[in-house]
Amino acid sequence: GGDAGAAGAGGDAGAAGASGSGPTTPPPADVVGLAAGRSATCATLANGEVHCWGRNGEGQLLGPVSGAPRLVRKPMVVPSLSGSISGLLMGNAHVCAIVSGAPTCWGSNFNSELGRNDSVGFGEPMVVANLSAADEIAPGYTFTCARVAGNAWCWGRSVQGMGTFGDGTTGEQTHQLPVQIPSVDDLTMLTANGGGSLVCGMRSQGEVRCWGAGVTTPTTVSRSWTDVPIQIAAGADDVIFLVRSNGEVWWSRADGSGTLTSAKQMTGLSATRIAIGHQLCATWGGELRCASVTGTGALQSPSFTTIAGLPGAPTFVASGYGLINGLGFVCAAGASWVHCWGDDDGGQLGQELPWIVTTPEDTGVTGATDVGVFADATTITTATQVLRAGQSLTLPVVGKSYAAVATPTPVNIIGGPVGAVRLADALEARLAAVVDASGGLTYVKNGAVQPASSRLASGGATSFTSAQPGQLYDFGVSGKNLLVYAPSTVANEGIFGLGPATVPAGVSTIPGLGNVAGFAHCTSVDQPVEPHACAWNELGEAYCWGSNNFGQLGTGTTGAAATSPIKISLPAVSSMCAGEHHTCAVVGTEVRCWGQNEKGQVGFPPYQDNPVVPSPVKVGGLGPVAGVACGIDYTCAWATSAAGGGAWCWGEGIDGQLGDGNFTAIVDTPQAVVGLTSISRIAAHGWHTCALYAGDRVACWGASYRGEVGTGKTGITTVPATVHW
Repeated sequence: GGDAGAAGAGGDAGAAGASGSGPTTPPPADVVGLAAGRSATCATLANGEVHCWGRNGEGQLLGPVSGAPRLVRKPMVVPSLSGSISGLLMGNAHVCAIVSGAPTCWGSNFNSELGRNDSVGFGEPMVVANLSAADEIAPGYTFTCARVAGNAWCWGRSVQGMGTFGDGTTGEQTHQLPVQIPSVDDLTMLTANGGGSLVCGMRSQGEVRCWGAGVTTPTTVSRSWTDVPIQIAAGADDVIFLVRSNGEVWWSRADGSGTLTSAKQMTGLSATRIAIGHQLCATWGGELRCASVTGTGALQSPSFTTIAGLPGAPTFVASGYGLINGLGFVCAAGASWVHCWGDDDGGQLGQELPWIVTTPEDTGVTGATDVGVFADATTITTATQVLRAGQSLTLPVVGKSYAAVATPTPVNIIGGPVGAVRLADALEARLAAVVDASGGLTYVKNGAVQPASSRLASGGATSFTSAQPGQLYDFGVSGKNLLVYAPSTVANEGIFGLGPATVPAGVSTIPGLGNVAGFAHCTSVDQPVEPHACAWNELGEAYCWGSNNFGQLGTGTTGAAATSPIKISLPAVSSMCAGEHHTCAVVGTEVRCWGQNEKGQVGFPPYQDNPVVPSPVKVGGLGPVAGVACGIDYTCAWATSAAGGGAWCWGEGIDGQLGDGNFTAIVDTPQAVVGLTSISRIAAHGWHTCALYAGDRVACWGASYRGEVGTGKTGITTVPATVHW
């Protein structure tokens, strides 16, 4: 997202507050535009240059330039751009602008969001095919839309149930080339959000029509006033905001049933422009104010904080998203200054990292019994403690940097003997689930112990995913059965594995699996929109169910989700893991993987020619393997003790999570993890990885922006560093 005015038409907002902020390198010319995406920022200058900084893993900042850094911590000029530039905005991992009148996009093309007539994974700046001119461009999460002569055109991917192309279709669709949205014309504004799936356009007489986010055909926002809004801005959480000339801000939301709620006014807010993301930021009378707007109540009466410490009244404000759900970040600019604050997991604040490790560290601390990771946190068990490093146990307040609440040295979050923790299976970043010494299941959230109540513990589950009350589902093994929990009766969802019937509330046993030996659940930052799960039984038979849009079920095909377990054609399996859209299994001492391979996570090269691998394939370049762990877009395996217990990783490596000493964006063949032997377990997730080795030591590597590597520092380590406690 970004901005095209005082606080950003169609922009997003993240963490607010100048505390912990800092200026970027002073721009060489006047700033005339500002945009923010996922862990990245761009500024358009009066001299025609575009300067960007932050995460560049998909070439969203510099295009796929040979040798370009994957984390850009100081502003760099985007090459291959020439001509007048306006309306630059950022999607999730792609960037678009109007360049000399033509819609132009670059960065990630994994969802065909660049509008090219090909399926290349990354793209340099290029005019959108079949659109030689456009008045406005609006990138979303997996798609892009443009306003052309009053009409709306969109391209990219519409996720199952979203209806991004407004044609009434609920199924998944991908259009490499622009398609015109029906029943939408006479548009004077168009907005989408780099973190969401809602698209809205405003007609010349002020009517606002939206589609996407489950609204499958263009639908008018109902409101009690008739004047023409001065701004419309789509938010990541399926909300459209309307700003009136009198300063009032109104909102409407896609309600999950295919319709939009009637517009309601936000109380206590006046604005000339707004930017929306994890936070809503608004300018009024020279002031910048930001607030959290998560939840309907917060939308109705948000609590705003005035941002202090800026050099002057901002001309532009843009905000973006971090790699995980949190407060994100905000950048504000005047003619000759840019200040950013908030989350800095990708360098989007334009500051140098305080710590980058490229050689192993070892403190010799012992006593660990298990380790788990999730997004921005690491949890370690000892005989008497549950230790936590990384994201603070409570959310930062608005106006503070994440650096103020990072926990780089593990702290104990629960006393008493414990049995096991599996944060790698957690579905919420500040949540852990613990089996205590007596076998009881306990939830630990934000440092507070919470009984497991009547969820999976009531079924006798001893292995589990840890989900918070109200979340969609849990899995757990009880005896030789795989249990699944639903908080309420829901329509058929493939992830439950209970067949085509309505899923009942409470605990159910998934049928057809035999005597279950273990299970693997889809790894994602949030509870996944397109989840899948797998299990294996005592005979070594493997089963998968749920989403299959990238072939992650291993059936040899892609397409519709499976609502019941499907047996996978494999020799006897001893363990499995599931990434966001890929799956792996250990067969004998080999690894077989399948599913999405766009970042090399399946280990079937070349990834450019094999973006989807729907049937299990053997991963080459490995020694005898004892186990496998799946991150979101990468995979690690560790060797048998007889082979030394070393490790290999492959897939996305932009944050050093492969442990091979590099920041390589995509690696499609296994790379040896530096300096570790005698590994007994690896925990992988998003951007850092941990291993239990030498019996009772823990080493971690990768992103440590909030101290999750646990060495007492924040930054990045590309090789294993032994955790301090």
